[in-house]
Amino acid sequence: MVNTENDVLIELLETIADNKFIMGDHLVEIGVSGPNLEASLSSVAMAQSELGHARLLYNWVEELKHGKKRKIEIKNQTGKAFSTAMDTEDWISLIASLFITNATSKVILDVVANSPYSTKTITKMVKEQKDNITYARSWCNQLANDKGNVPVKFQRDFNEAKKEAYDWLLYWENDDRLRHLEIIEKNTSLIELFNEEINSISFNEDVVYAK
Repeated sequence: MVNTENDVLIELLETIADNKFIMGDHLVEIGVSGPNLEASLSSVAMAQSELGHARLLYNWVEELKHGKKRKIEIKNQTGKAFSTAMDTEDWISLIASLFITNATSKVILDVVANSPYSTKTITKMVKEQKDNITYARSWCNQLANDKGNVPVKFQRDFNEAKKEAYDWLLYWENDDRLRHLEIIEKNTSLIELFNEEINSISFNEDVVYAK
């Protein structure tokens, strides 16, 4: 039986794990058709990182649920992945979703790493995830300032993914259980932490798109 004190943490971790699981698959399936060979090779390497992190999170969830460590075979997500991540269909939406899901996971994993629930695995993952975010941020800034219709489509995909992540984080920020269980500190704002990440993307002010 699930320890009720862990229910909130489990749902948070499963959402992050699901996003990483889905993005890992997309990075392989879509990444191989990247704009150049270097992008395709980097995408495959990034996929291994995302899938590896997903596996670690799913294993931790199993430990939280059952009170003991046990490795599980992961075939599917739990159904909590962001719809924008699920709907990724090309390189542009892939990069947008990769950055947003990693920015979201960074926010959650950072606060968990600084909570009583922190583990060596999470601390290690927080450090490793920096490379994923750096990679996605670099591509985001490149696509946002590209030519033709690319920045228009990118900004649309980015904003759709951002809104879904924002709404999810806002839901949890307003859930008093996170502070009651000391998963996040009283004065910590998940939205502010998220905005710090996404504000690192520089959009071309001349880009106009239809909402």
